[in-house]
Amino acid sequence: MRSPTVSVLLPVHNGEPYVLEALDSVWSQGFTDLELVVVDDASNDETPSILDRVSDPRLRRVRLERRTGLPGALNAGLQVCRGSLVARLDADDRCLAHRIQRQVDTMEQRPNLAALGASALVVDRVGRSIGRRDALTGSAVVLNRLRWRNALIHPSVMFRRDMVNSLGGYSRVAGRFEDYELWLRLATVGELDNLGEPLVAYRLHPGQATAARVGEQAPMQAVGEVRRALARSRRESVALAGWRHRIWVAAQWWGDRGRR
Repeated sequence: MRSPTVSVLLPVHNGEPYVLEALDSVWSQGFTDLELVVVDDASNDETPSILDRVSDPRLRRVRLERRTGLPGALNAGLQVCRGSLVARLDADDRCLAHRIQRQVDTMEQRPNLAALGASALVVDRVGRSIGRRDALTGSAVVLNRLRWRNALIHPSVMFRRDMVNSLGGYSRVAGRFEDYELWLRLATVGELDNLGEPLVAYRLHPGQATAARVGEQAPMQAVGEVRRALARSRRESVALAGWRHRIWVAAQWWGDRGRR
């Protein structure tokens, strides 16, 4: 069986209110050479029943009987993704028109790109636009921001599956910083960039997952290690990278979550 070009990777835990809208936003893409890998992370609401009713043969489901959390669910999905490109999406967000095509075109034109994000519209719980999050563009600009803080909006990102797998996928140790830690590792082997136009609708609502306690040390330590590894890979000052990391840690303590 021929593999699709793109695997859309969507983890979900108790996504009953919004998951069907997320799925429909994938099916409505003009780009059709894709599969949708949904990882049901031990949902105990109506999510499994909703997925049961989906008839599109491009849907591939992974059911986890015990909840693993986001990094574990993403890695479980990566194991079954067949596309050379993986597009992330969260169950309470949605793809905007032409999202997949725009990112595929850019990734094909720029073979050195390891990951490509985009700006996002911000919507409320019923889907009304309440703002936007503008992503920085230009690989050099994005790299400089990554040295300090996250620069990619996770559910907007498309990445090369082989590159991510070669790095071991998402780190469980990184906890709530699973995306930022991965982007730092990817920056050691390729370029990262964003498209300036909004390609996803990012939903804010009371029921969405909240960040873990800021005081958890292991995730921050994991980020610090890869931050210094990035500096070494580019022959930059490891001491300076450590200083930047201490500033970043202080920002977490003061509640500045950055662009996550």
